[in-house]
Amino acid sequence: MLFKGINNKLRPQSLDLHQFLSVPFYFLSTSLTFFAFFPNLSQQNMIVCVAVVGHQNNPLYLQSFTGSDDALKLHHIVHCSLDVIDERVNNPKRSASTLNETFLGLLYPTENYKVYGYLTNTKVKFIMVTTDLDVKDADVRSFFRKFHAAYVDAVCNPFHVPGKKITSNSFSERVGAIVRSFGPSMTL
Repeated sequence: MLFKGINNKLRPQSLDLHQFLSVPFYFLSTSLTFFAFFPNLSQQNMIVCVAVVGHQNNPLYLQSFTGSDDALKLHHIVHCSLDVIDERVNNPKRSASTLNETFLGLLYPTENYKVYGYLTNTKVKFIMVTTDLDVKDADVRSFFRKFHAAYVDAVCNPFHVPGKKITSNSFSERVGAIVRSFGPSMTL
């Protein structure tokens, strides 16, 4: 102990050199252990995958922001989320207030990820996979608005063929910037 409490008063306790030098290393090793168990807290990027899927469920754009080991798993997660989107869109019990809602919210959680969806008026689907299990809906809505604006700019390019994959480098760079800026301080 660095301080010894006697009668609610703190008095310094003498330390030898070994004890003094071990204190910073203890805190360093504890924080490294903490981030080893919670790697998402040490990473700034919470979004691991984004996708744009056409109205006929054809992939128009899919980008993963992790290593190539997880790419196939993320493609599978995106593909599975299409079934959830179809269930929500084709649900006959949808209320009038949710018929015009483009933000689909949380589609489904997995053990390591949460999958969110967004549907445009032209039935193009945007899907986001995140590792942050405590993400706020307001942040996700803001992300999808920016992502939708980037998509509109990309498909308005006269050289883009509608219904084909988006291969624009400027779109990829813009999506990367939106993903990097995602977080609690994200604003429009």
